Amino acid sequence: MRFIRVQGARGVKESFFNNHGYCEKLLTKATYYAQVSNAYNINCLFSYSEAFREFNAWYVQLWGESLGKKQRHSQLHVGLTPVGLIGPTDQHSFLQLIVDGKRDKTVTVIKIKDFENSIKIPEITLPALEKLDILNGYGFEELINMQADAMIESLESLEFIPLDVIEVEKVNEQTIGELIYYYELLTALVAQMLDINAYNQPGVEMGKIILKDKMVKNK
Repeated sequence: MRFIRVQGARGVKESFFNNHGYCEKLLTKATYYAQVSNAYNINCLFSYSEAFREFNAWYVQLWGESLGKKQRHSQLHVGLTPVGLIGPTDQHSFLQLIVDGKRDKTVTVIKIKDFENSIKIPEITLPALEKLDILNGYGFEELINMQADAMIESLESLEFIPLDVIEVEKVNEQTIGELIYYYELLTALVAQMLDINAYNQPGVEMGKIILKDKMVKNK
């Protein structure tokens, strides 16, 4: 399955709760994650900007603590493993695993439409590195998005690698807030479909109790 591409994250709250476009898209995405959770239990978030590094860390925490649970009405342990990746940095390592490794991963790519940055690669030729002259004159934002598009096209040409793309207009308080809201809704929907409680974390309680006992004994 190829997910519907989400062009931007604007108006998530109003769209979702008024049963407009985002409601259908989030339900479609959550339903798919739940249905294939046994076969595709690893979710890779490729964010194409260093600006998303902290967002990726938040996503890993949210996905891990919310979706790794025992089901409410059975003894089954279920979960989706989150992997947060920065596209320009990590695509040359993790992409190899996605393409030629086991097909147990879904991929989401986050792109920025407008970096609000006009820095260009200078027209410089270096001895023994003449092949890199192909980069000269490109804006950094243009190059990063070309990298993202090339990776997306390569994955779309392969089978059994579920892929969707989220494109935000720019990085600011509003768009990041809407992206956070998007993922909170998605997480809640997936949890409901997996028959788990997204809002507790009993798996870490035992470690807390053991730590507290150790601290008391060592005092």
